[in-house]
Order: sequence, then structure tokens, then C-alpha cells
Amino acid sequence: MNEKEIKKGLRSDIVLSEQVESKIQGAYQKVREQSMRKKSEKTDFTFMKRRKRRFAVIAAAAVMVMGTTIGTVASNQFFSFTKNDEEILGVFNLEGYEPCYDIFDLEVTYLPEGYEEEDGKYHKDGPKPGIESGITAFVENTAVWASRDGGVTEIWNVENIEETTINGMDTYIFTKKASHGSYYNPMFLFNMEEGYVISLFTTDDISTDEAKKIAEGLKVTNTGEKESWWESHQYEKEDLIQIIAYEKDLEEEEKEEELGSGDAVSAESILNLNESFYAQAEGGEIEFTVESAKYVASCKEYDTKFFVNYEEEVLPYLNEDGTVKPYWRQPVYDGKNPNSSDEEQAEQVFLEVKMRAKNISEKDLYSPFYFGVQSLEKVGEEYQMPKITYYPVADYILNESQIYFDARQNFEGIVGQKQALWRNIKANEELSLTMLFLVDKDQMGQTYLKIPAEYMNGNQYFVDLGLSK
Repeated sequence: MNEKEIKKGLRSDIVLSEQVESKIQGAYQKVREQSMRKKSEKTDFTFMKRRKRRFAVIAAAAVMVMGTTIGTVASNQFFSFTKNDEEILGVFNLEGYEPCYDIFDLEVTYLPEGYEEEDGKYHKDGPKPGIESGITAFVENTAVWASRDGGVTEIWNVENIEETTINGMDTYIFTKKASHGSYYNPMFLFNMEEGYVISLFTTDDISTDEAKKIAEGLKVTNTGEKESWWESHQYEKEDLIQIIAYEKDLEEEEKEEELGSGDAVSAESILNLNESFYAQAEGGEIEFTVESAKYVASCKEYDTKFFVNYEEEVLPYLNEDGTVKPYWRQPVYDGKNPNSSDEEQAEQVFLEVKMRAKNISEKDLYSPFYFGVQSLEKVGEEYQMPKITYYPVADYILNESQIYFDARQNFEGIVGQKQALWRNIKANEELSLTMLFLVDKDQMGQTYLKIPAEYMNGNQYFVDLGLSK
């Protein structure tokens, strides 16, 4: 709707097609059902390129709760978005269009002064100490855009939306509110005739006018090839089985009934060190026993190959001595809408957990070994979920589960990327596992190991690591 100003749209009641409306309502429901385990997705230029994680962060869930007044903007028939305060849910809809499966290449022909390319990204030293300015642009066909998370894109902390046309393409520019650290302003350019969408992400020190110049200089070429990643000839049969298992795990994860802010946790749900628990895994059963836990300041003594994506997701956030650099976080009070002015810096340490895992089934298993950490508050003889939770904002390591797994089996390619925490375990085989988690220093006295509910028939259990005060 290029002829309409976005602010007018935000004040209007727009009637969407039944298909788009259904997608939006489905998106709300999905946001509400997201687990705390999935809250650590970076909301930056890499979020569409990283391995599939949670759909939306806890901050989005906080503003999309039942009863919230939502304003819907029908931008055009293929891209609509819903805005609540600072939160945006964009819905890409192919209704009336044939999905395009062509593979496209993208060339960046204009860069602001001082920018250099490195591994497909463009950067220079930024104006903030320790922060780099960055530009990332990539192109995807409409079939990929429509299939990812149901065609729904979540963007938080939005201050302004500009709708314009660049090189004949409908373009949406989202400007975020100023915050600590470095953050990224997304821009999406839609070419429905050719069948592709360009995503351009620029750091906050690059002006909107300069970002538009970058967008104007983007050149797209159709390679003549088609998307075919799902075809069996691309991967060995075993790899495909593992990928399917990964997707199944994500589906099961989304079915969990998650505990929310202030919810009670019974004492019966808390296990102790050296107390075995039995996980249902891929049609079999694994006996786990947590043997020890301790905090360590540095990860320098741990083999880097067992970290999940060490070079990209861990190393940039470490000091030379292997300790973790401070990061920016945002407190969320009782699940209420977070305020960017509350952002604060926090320090972290590593939590080392050692456990045994024994396949007590009569068959070999290919199983996930996901675990997490959870802060719990002691209330008398019972426990409760904390009323203040923290959403990571900038300069942090992705840590929805363990970041180090010394029994890692998958290292290469798509399987290594998506299946880092999956491995084979033969019938009656016993493994010794060492894992590393990240814990905020001010949460050290109330941190417990979180056992995924899908391991325990949908019930949530935690392990007291002997570190709580």
C-alpha cells in the first residue's frame, strides 16, 4: 500500500484475507507457546541464516499475550505485519502467487567508506568500543520465505517503519530504538515478479539514507538452478534421517507446556546429584545420572571442536584468557512488556556439568542430548520460577542449551550444524559426558539443570546441582 502512510495504517482496522488472518493468529499462538529454552535467539542480521531455533523471543511473547490490543497493517497482498507497541510480526503470504524455487545470487556494488568484505559480510571498526559496524545482505526465493516459520518474521524494539520503493521493489525499512551495544536495522525488498526477497541488515551507525544507497546498489542474478536441498541425492540416507529427527525434536519441543513467571515448582520436580532419571528418547530409554557440577571462569582448557560453532558464536565473545565478555540484557518483570531503557550489562561464568548416559533399551538409538539451565527461587519447601527474567540484547553467546558437548559426533555440513547435540548410543552403551553452560553471575546461587520435558513424558524436572544458596 505505497499510497498509504504507515502511521494511518497503524490507526486503522484493516480486514485481511482469511488466509493471512489465519496465519497471523497462528503466529500469536506460536509466540505464546514458546519455551524459555528458546529465548536466546539473536535479533540481528544473522537470525535468518542461523540454524533453526525458537520462533520468537520471550520479549515478543510478553507483548503478544491474550487480551492485548493489536493493530494490523495490510501493507499489500503478499506482506502484512502486525504491530503492538514496539513489536512487529510480519507475515509473508504467497496467496495469488506461484512460489519460486530458483536460486539467486546477490552482489553488493555500493559500500560506505571504510567497509571491507569478509566471508560475505561487510564491516569496519565501529564508533563504539569493541563493536564492529556491519552490513549483511542476502537473497532468497519466495518459496524459502514462505516456508520459514510459516512465513512469519518477528522484529522487536521497532521505533519506526518506512514503506517505499527501491529499484521497483516494494521495500520495508524497520528502524529500532537506540540501545546499548550494537543493533541491526532490517530492510526487506520484495520482487514478486521475479520471485525473490532481499534482506539487508545494517548496524545502527549507518543512516537510513546510506542504507537505501546500499539497497539501490544490490544486483540480483538468477543462477538458473533450482532449490533441491530436500532431494535424497543431495545427502546420504543417514544424513536425511538425522535431519528429519532434528525437525521432529523441534516439533516436540514446541508442544511442551512451559512454566511461566512466578509459577510454582513442586519439590518432587527437583532431583539431586547422583539421582538417576530416565529419558524417553526416539522410541527407547536412556538412564541419565548427573555426577558433578562446578563453575569455571575460563573455557580455555576445553577443546574448541566440541563447542557448538566455536568460531562464529563463541570466540567473538571471549576475552583472551577464555573468560566471557560482559553482555547486554533486558529484564522482563512478571512477563510484562520489556522497556529498552532498562537494559543493563551482566557478567557470566561457565557451568561445567558431568553426567553419565546409558542406553537401557534393547536397540541402538540416535538421540538428542539437549539440556538447559534454569533459575529457580526457593519459597519455603517449594520452588518457583523467577518473577524477573532476562532477555539477551547484545554481545552474547547463543546459549539456549549447552554450548559445549564433549560427546559430540556430528561436525561437518548441514548435519554437523543442526545435529551438534545429537549422537548415536548403542544398546547398553554407557557414555560419560561433559557439558558447559553459561550462567549470569547474579544467578549463580539459584541455577538448576533443566531436563527437557519431552524426555520426561511432558513433565518438567530440574536437577539441584549443589550450587544453590
